Amino acid sequence: MHPFLLFLSSPGDCSEERQAVHDVAARLNADPLVSAFAHIEIVAWDQGHGIPLELLATPQASVNNHLPTPESCDVFIGIFNCRLGTPLPIQDFRKFDGSPFLSGTEYEFHRAWEERRRGAYLPEMLIYRKQRDSKDCADKEQIDRLEAIPLRTTH
Repeated sequence: MHPFLLFLSSPGDCSEERQAVHDVAARLNADPLVSAFAHIEIVAWDQGHGIPLELLATPQASVNNHLPTPESCDVFIGIFNCRLGTPLPIQDFRKFDGSPFLSGTEYEFHRAWEERRRGAYLPEMLIYRKQRDSKDCADKEQIDRLEAIPLRTTH
């Protein structure tokens, strides 16, 4: 049976949406027709018992050390609500132009996107954003960061 790796990335305000992805994968894995061909494995920091947070590493470095990378998975799913997330330390994580990643989710997106940009067939990339009025989001700085990120790309 082929493992089908699905990388799940989102900031902390998407717990219900993350759980929905876990639930759908569990239902599909329980379906005899699906399970005869593949087993969906969710690659996520909150899967099972979670990942160990290393004492001398950032949370993102711990994720990188203990999980498959976004670009090594079959599908990348990014989910956004009102937050972009917590900025990563610039001394450890920088874009090619030297600018900082504004969150772990943005960093993971860029890793997957760079693989596709270089011509790889995988990961398939799916981005979801909850449709809501930005006035419904409490943290104006977070919603402004989220709205400033170009989550759509062209080839």
